[in-house]
Amino acid sequence: MDLRKEITLLTIVSILGISLAILVYFFTRNLLFLGTGICLAFVLITLFFKKYDILEERRRINLELEFIEVFSYLRIYLSNSENVYRALLQASEYTSNEMKNEISKFIKSIDNDKTIMPFIEFSKLFKNKVIEEVMISLYQMIDGGFTGYYLTQFISLFDNFKSRYLNEDLTKRYKKMDLFTTFSLFGGAYIMFIILILIINVIGGVISGF
Repeated sequence: MDLRKEITLLTIVSILGISLAILVYFFTRNLLFLGTGICLAFVLITLFFKKYDILEERRRINLELEFIEVFSYLRIYLSNSENVYRALLQASEYTSNEMKNEISKFIKSIDNDKTIMPFIEFSKLFKNKVIEEVMISLYQMIDGGFTGYYLTQFISLFDNFKSRYLNEDLTKRYKKMDLFTTFSLFGGAYIMFIILILIINVIGGVISGF
C-alpha cells in the first residue's frame, strides 16, 4: 500500500471526525456531545488502523481458499499418476500470481532441499494447522514412493480439510453479515439521534428569537 496515501487518508479521517464533534457542540452547546463526538473520532481512527489487520486477515483467507483450489487440481493430476513435482507445476497455472509465485518458491526449495522442511515452510504461509498435515502427507508421497496408500491418505486428508474449511468459511460469512447488519442499525439510530437533537436546538433557538 502507498504510505503517503494512507497517511493522507488518516489525516482526513481525523480532521473530519474532530470537526464533526466541534460542529455538533457549536449547535448544541453541550459538552457531553462534544466529548462523545471526540470519543467517536478516536474510534474512527482506531478502526482506520484496524483495517490493516482486516486486510492481512483477508489476504490470509484468500490464500487458504486458493490453496484449496490449486490443491484440488493437484489432487486430480496425482490421481492421473502424475508425479508430485509435475502436478505442482501444472496445478499452479490455475491460481493468482501471488500464489503462483509462492508455489514457484516452494518448488525451487524442493530442488535445493530434499527433506520435509520446504513442505513445512510452505505450510507456514497459512494459519490453518491442518494444511501442515496435508503438506506432510504430500511429502510422504515423495519420500515413501508414489504408492496407492500414500495417495489415498493424501486425498482423504485433503478432502476432509476442504469440506470442513469451506463449511467453517460459510458460517463465518453469515456471522459477519449479521454483525454488519447490527452495526448498521446502531449507526443509523445514532445519526438519527444527533439529527433530532440538532433540529430541537435549532427550533428552540428560533422560538427563543421570537
